[in-house]
This record gives sequence, structure tokens and C-alpha cells, in this order.
Amino acid sequence: MGRSNMRIVIAIIFCCAALWTGCTSPRQPTYNRESIDKYRPDWLPATAEMIFSSRWEDSFLGDGTIKVKARVTEAEFTAAVQHLGLTPHGADRKYTDDIVCLQWMGDRDERWDPSSTVDRTFVRQEHHHWQLAKYENGFLYYQSLNH
Repeated sequence: MGRSNMRIVIAIIFCCAALWTGCTSPRQPTYNRESIDKYRPDWLPATAEMIFSSRWEDSFLGDGTIKVKARVTEAEFTAAVQHLGLTPHGADRKYTDDIVCLQWMGDRDERWDPSSTVDRTFVRQEHHHWQLAKYENGFLYYQSLNH
């Protein structure tokens, strides 16, 4: 193999490694009020007050996360859970995904503050897509994760 061919092969290897490790710019947190409502889900009642939302997607791998915090009534929370088809998590509940994603993810934004406990969490899991919701202190917390 000639030197020029070897350089091409090395350049291709470096490009593939850069793509594989995700050489992208870090996503910027969203702090202004306009962008809070940018990711308002259509299943959220119109009376809900958005407190926080974030959305991240990796189009290369198909991974993504959505987080929503909104002030709602308990009745509105119940309606949202029913609309989404979420059911209560229990200690004996079995999931079909190899990677159990039943946890509340953190965030750099202090407005996203669900307790880490999964007690009283409602779940829907289909293959690699997880949806979690819970009602705490007058707030609906919703997290969707696709891995």
C-alpha cells in the first residue's frame, strides 16, 4: 500500500472515530421563557403552566430525551397519564428492555427537580422507548427516553 493510500485510510479511520464518539458541539441549556413553551406537548392541558422543558435528540443513533415540568391539578395529571397510556410502577413489575431506564434523570437546570424515587411513578415502556410521569408538590413531571 502506498503512502497516499495509507493517509486516506488513516483519515477515514479518524473521521469514523469522530462520528462514533459524537464530535458535536455541546447543546446549550434553555433558560428563557419563550423556549420553555417551545416543547409544550399536545397532551398537556391548556390550563397547565409550563415551568420547564428540554428536548435533546441524537439523529445519528436515534436516541432522545424529553423532560417536562408543569403546574397542573391532580385531576389534570390523571387525565394526562390516561391519555399517554401510562400505568403504575410496582416492585414486581417486569420490563421487556435489557436496559431498565426506570430512573429520573438529572439536569443542569435547577427548575428540573423531581425526587429520585420511583414511588408513585407511572410508566409506559415499549422496546427502547420509556415514558415516566409522576405528580409531586402540585407539579407534573414527565420524562421520555429513547435509547
